[in-house]
Amino acid sequence: MHLLLSLGVFWLLPLALALEEDSPLGCVPRKTVPHHKVNARVFHEKGVFNYSTMLLREDLALLMLGAREAVYALDLNDISKKLASVKWGVTQQQKAECENKGKDPERECKNYIRTLHKMEDNRMYVCGTNAFDPECDYMSYADGKLTLENKGEDGKGKCPFDPFQRYASIMVDNDLYSATSINFLGSEPILTRSSPVSIRTEFKTSWLNEPSFVSMAQMPESEENEEGDDDKVYLFFSERAVESDCLNKLVVSRVARVCKGDLGGQRTLQKKWTSFLKARIDCPVLESQLPYVIQDTYLWCDPQRPWKNCLFYAIFTPQSYV
Repeated sequence: MHLLLSLGVFWLLPLALALEEDSPLGCVPRKTVPHHKVNARVFHEKGVFNYSTMLLREDLALLMLGAREAVYALDLNDISKKLASVKWGVTQQQKAECENKGKDPERECKNYIRTLHKMEDNRMYVCGTNAFDPECDYMSYADGKLTLENKGEDGKGKCPFDPFQRYASIMVDNDLYSATSINFLGSEPILTRSSPVSIRTEFKTSWLNEPSFVSMAQMPESEENEEGDDDKVYLFFSERAVESDCLNKLVVSRVARVCKGDLGGQRTLQKKWTSFLKARIDCPVLESQLPYVIQDTYLWCDPQRPWKNCLFYAIFTPQSYV
């Protein structure tokens, strides 16, 4: 078996979690919302679409919402109330260049906000597809206003080119970890860390093979570790199985991890991950001939307990023969 596939097989059994004595199902959430139709709140602004990126800022009592060519700051207690917004569109020249590359000028040649993360100085890092030319910027909220700094950082490898391509990212100690495609065609998927020492995966099918990225999470595995283990960043995704018959495009679910302190190799794997490992995730379903495919995850941790008590919840859907 290939080294990258040797980590093991994960089995997610939600029913077993409910039977554990210390199950989080009996815990009280820090914030609750009554489940009644009359309490439902909806936000929408005329002419704006694709509200697809969110960032919870409990320190500011805000829900940050990224949409097509706009970012909104909504009242966390009533998300139908807009407290601030900032527009981030594309120029006519950018739109024309995108159209010349064969993209739809009214649908694809827009700036879709796909990345929103809080930084250590309380600013936010935001990236958009920018008419198939990804760009990133810094944003702040002060005195009831959202402000972009117009830094115009290159967003390649941080944000997808295609506004409808799945990707994942997480900010850890002001370093952005992202899983996306690094080229215009969307054919070169990578897991990368954008930092003073930037590293990424190799362009090999044994690393990533036509992946569909889902989510990322950090685990503080160095805490109370006598062996000096490093913190890890986990990536959940699905991909075409390299271990299956090439005639059948079997899709399997995966989890990969890298070490936060990975600096890349010195002779081989220079500026590449040396700690990258991945494993298959199985969600066993009776009478299903094909593995179910992961679609979303949620990490639940009790701040009063060690990280080993954290739980990942995942959603899977069936796949069909191709």
